[in-house]
Amino acid sequence: MICFENVCLDFDTPVLSDLNFKLPTGAALGILGVGGVGKSALLKLCCGLLVPQRGQVLLGRRSVFELAGSE
Repeated sequence: MICFENVCLDFDTPVLSDLNFKLPTGAALGILGVGGVGKSALLKLCCGLLVPQRGQVLLGRRSVFELAGSE
């Protein structure tokens, strides 16, 4: 399960603000939206390429940012 808890991310302006959702293991999710609304940022947060200013991204019960490279 991937879980976003109160995730906030901004560059010059807010991109994601207090984002909360859970995606169960094996589920699929489509992300749609106009340019600049945070689609790529959301995916980069999922794989640990970006770090949120606030909140946490969990894979199971562990933070994405605590996982070893092989995990």
